[in-house]
Amino acid sequence: MAAEALGLSVHDGARPGSGLASPAAGVGDAAGSLAGAAEPAGRRPGRPRDEALETKVLDAVVHLLATTPAGEPITIGAMVEASGTSRAAIYRRWPDQRALIVAALDHVRSEPPVPAEELPLSESLVELYASGVEQVDDLQRSLIARRLVLGLQDPELQRQYWERHVSRRRTALLERLRRAQATGELRCDVDLEATVDLLNGVHYYQFVVRGQWGGPGYAERVRAAIEIVLRGISA
Repeated sequence: MAAEALGLSVHDGARPGSGLASPAAGVGDAAGSLAGAAEPAGRRPGRPRDEALETKVLDAVVHLLATTPAGEPITIGAMVEASGTSRAAIYRRWPDQRALIVAALDHVRSEPPVPAEELPLSESLVELYASGVEQVDDLQRSLIARRLVLGLQDPELQRQYWERHVSRRRTALLERLRRAQATGELRCDVDLEATVDLLNGVHYYQFVVRGQWGGPGYAERVRAAIEIVLRGISA
């Protein structure tokens, strides 16, 4: 699915005074604070979360993100209708519309694979990225494309997705590289955050630019890039 066809404007066209913008503003202006409706009167402190309801809402928003035609807004009203819940129930769980979309974008993703300790570092990384591709089905692929477009449209959404999801998904790889530093495989002066950015950049380039997520030549290019990087940072 071409990235150009995945633009999505998200706003609440049915709640005057909410601070959410018009469709033309996109999701960045669309996710104004809904704090005024966030806590219905009479809610007792410590009320337990209804995880089943949260899952139902997230499933509904995932479906909307995957099926709404490009250029058509996804409104709070549509989220309420698709999930069969109420606005108040949504506002109790997410501070604004942006936060709900951020959560939905990661909702169906598998836990990131863990680099194998028993393999040499280069083979461990090749296996890591190959298994990551295998975990991505058509729905997740469409949501990744959606997220890339929404992130470009809305830097705040991009920042929140990074802080709440992407940074967490990098942890296992960073720990594997730190252990390689501790054992003397990698130079101690290597910037590991930059290393992960570099490796992930090769991985994403295949999808975003080449359009070959796991297609012909993908594995060879990723393996070659990993070997080039490791030659540059090995002790």
